[in-house]
Amino acid sequence: MGANICNIALVLGMCALIRPLVVQERLIKIEIWLNAAILGFMATLGLAFGFDKLTSGLMLGVFGAYSMWTIMAALRQSDAAPSPAAADTLGDDPTRGVEKGPMGWPMIAACFVGGLVLLSLGGSLASDGASGVAVAMGVPAAIVGVTIVSIGTTLPEMVTGVMAVRKGQTDLAMGNAIGSCLFNAGAVFGIVGLIAPPSVDVTLTLPIAYMGVLAIVLVPISRSSGKTVSRLEGALLLASYAAFLAVSAVTVSRS
Repeated sequence: MGANICNIALVLGMCALIRPLVVQERLIKIEIWLNAAILGFMATLGLAFGFDKLTSGLMLGVFGAYSMWTIMAALRQSDAAPSPAAADTLGDDPTRGVEKGPMGWPMIAACFVGGLVLLSLGGSLASDGASGVAVAMGVPAAIVGVTIVSIGTTLPEMVTGVMAVRKGQTDLAMGNAIGSCLFNAGAVFGIVGLIAPPSVDVTLTLPIAYMGVLAIVLVPISRSSGKTVSRLEGALLLASYAAFLAVSAVTVSRS
């Protein structure tokens, strides 16, 4: 839940503050609505009923169905691409009109895998160090999870999003954050819940509610400002996250 909060409030807020995020029509029609439905459902269950293996399996199943549908749609789109025979219509230069990548596929694969490993390692080290300090200070494990640990584990999304925005690839930053939320709620939470359904501690009431509100509020945000997450909206997301951290800190100090 903490990672989902970070993805929406911290990552999207930071990226939008750097450059307004243009939201693709597909994200507006499918992923953002699906994210609101899944996280809203997750928040409702957590606040009203708690979690069990059935709901965890249901969320995992929904994510699996969505993943299969996405893959099949991509394959159909690939099949609909112009065939090699269409190259005859391009004249003597068959490469005309074909966008070339900035590097070869081996280098692309090496950069992707190497960057993913280093980002994951850096996020893990930051998370372990920060959570160790928090636990040593007597902070409840639930609060550590939704704040310090989640910030550490979301660092790869943050780095990827900021780099994408700086290169003008705002749609990649938006898709990265939303896709991570869907994976967290569907795959991570679903698999962990099937192994051992998590209990909802009273200290998690605010994080669960905040996560659900963020996911739902993202729907109108994505449709406003010409289907763009503006700098003002990014600043408001960051401000809400800062307020969430402040309230969490006050809660810890009173416990």
